[in-house]
Amino acid sequence: MATGFVVQPWITLRGASSNFGIVQSASGWIDVCDFEDLVLFTDVREVSGGVTLTFETAPIAEDAAFVAMFAGFSVATGVRVDSLLASQPGTKVPPARYIRWRLVGGAAWDLTFRVHASAYALA
Repeated sequence: MATGFVVQPWITLRGASSNFGIVQSASGWIDVCDFEDLVLFTDVREVSGGVTLTFETAPIAEDAAFVAMFAGFSVATGVRVDSLLASQPGTKVPPARYIRWRLVGGAAWDLTFRVHASAYALA
């Protein structure tokens, strides 16, 4: 049975310069230690400028431990679905204990988005 949770409620973020990055604050990191499969639903209502979104994972709650679960992607309006299945051969890095997002923008940019997830328990 799947468990749903909010990774990021609606938020609007803005960057004024290129390569300006924003990382989700530690209070928003999600603990997924009881799950092995994860499906992320990124809902984007507005974006301008070039913005790259990356989802990261780490076994401990330390900034330096986070690595990308899959390649970052250019954000576009609409809903994007990313499946991270432990048994799927194409999964670059399966979810560890914590997950978070990271944004990097080019030039001036802004973005309004939210992220929901469905997680599936360890067998």
